[in-house]
Amino acid sequence: MPKKDSSAAIAERYSVRCRYCGQKNSVKEDYKNNEAVCGRCRLPLSNEPHKKFADLSKHEYVHPADSKALAALRAIPGIDTALKKLLAVTGESAIRVMFMASAVKVTPKQCPDLHAKLQIACTTLGV
Repeated sequence: MPKKDSSAAIAERYSVRCRYCGQKNSVKEDYKNNEAVCGRCRLPLSNEPHKKFADLSKHEYVHPADSKALAALRAIPGIDTALKKLLAVTGESAIRVMFMASAVKVTPKQCPDLHAKLQIACTTLGV
């Protein structure tokens, strides 16, 4: 079997920066046909710019029922103080430990692709 020339293989690949997370990816020349994905965030690679909504108000994507419930809570006088006292008495740290024990911590080391997607979503929404 003849050996392939390594310089020809290098010439077929080039670098594409992910439009979402900014990671440089080495791809083949016909990466658009192969549906290549970013090695970091696992989203499709494309040369098109990523659309961001920096001026987006949170009221545009918060559910109306959530807004009504929050407004009703804020209408109760002294609710902030009462909730802080309740959490102090019931042990906020115990609740935090319970949630940490039954959840996955998303960090760049533990879940890099999910963390990258979270950062992309935050950047897109201007959060």
